[in-house]
Amino acid sequence: MQSLASKFEILLVKPDSFAELYTALKTLLESYNVTFHTVSHPDYSELAQIKSKDAVQAVFLASGRSSIDVIMKEFPNIKWCHNFFTGVDKLLLDETFRKSSITLTTSRGASAYGLTEHAIGMMIYFSRRFREWDRLQAKAEWKALYSTDISRKKITIVGYGSIGSKLGRMCKVGFDMKVTGVKRSIDENTYKEHPEVEKFYSLKDLATACEDADFVVNILPKTEETIDVYNKSIFDRFKKTAVFINIGRGLNVVEEDLIDALKQGKIAAAGLDVFREEPLPKDSPFYTEESIKEKIFISCHKADQSDLLLYSVVDLAKKNLENFLNNKPLAGIVDKEKGY
Repeated sequence: MQSLASKFEILLVKPDSFAELYTALKTLLESYNVTFHTVSHPDYSELAQIKSKDAVQAVFLASGRSSIDVIMKEFPNIKWCHNFFTGVDKLLLDETFRKSSITLTTSRGASAYGLTEHAIGMMIYFSRRFREWDRLQAKAEWKALYSTDISRKKITIVGYGSIGSKLGRMCKVGFDMKVTGVKRSIDENTYKEHPEVEKFYSLKDLATACEDADFVVNILPKTEETIDVYNKSIFDRFKKTAVFINIGRGLNVVEEDLIDALKQGKIAAAGLDVFREEPLPKDSPFYTEESIKEKIFISCHKADQSDLLLYSVVDLAKKNLENFLNNKPLAGIVDKEKGY
């Protein structure tokens, strides 16, 4: 392994935050005796100190704001780019990178534990009325509140990939829920691979998939076909008691239509981790509109943050590093034209 590792070098873009990830990645690379160079976004001031730029064949992006155009110009022999975050929207805005032969991988599935538990937590939060119990406690008031259950309810999971399938299995096995999935491609093997799902729909049938669900959980990526898919025509088909949970992408939702649906009582509540503009502006109706404040839960695009995330991300990086060193297929490869 050491002889293979000595044949190439890696560029490591330091995370904007998440210091634990940076430390773990350094330890990983050092354990394989890989020569690596650390740079910091956005100015990459350390670039001038790197003399062996032609030897760099891989780049680890631990920063969501990495300038791939700068990296490609400075390091012409890059063959593999690994992004430690699932979202690659900003990277793929660069046409030169998108059309290049550089293999792009992500830590796909690493956030499955955190996002699954977060989605279930939001469902329970609203159904068991935790906000109101908390308010009663703060007022030292003893009162009865009638709650509902998530058990035996129907959940529609939109974007049935590695995260969606984990959530589906947890809901079916743990809560005896009726699971419906929305998936880009459906064939005869889909149901065999996911026996927990009673019915699959394609994205064009989103309204039908959502219309009788108690919970709708969005885990869609951002692609041309997924932008604004949740709009007035979809929210109009929701049950009035339904809860919408978005742990996918903010651009999947027409936010004005979601706000109107909440204000008019077309849906009961929304658990929102992602938004079209982040950080969410202080004057956003999601913060200021009194009529919907009690109906929403905001988690600041941190739904996947957990102790298991770090372990999973580093473990995937280790496996892919070994595969790259041994010229084996990489895991989590992104189709750069499709965007996921």
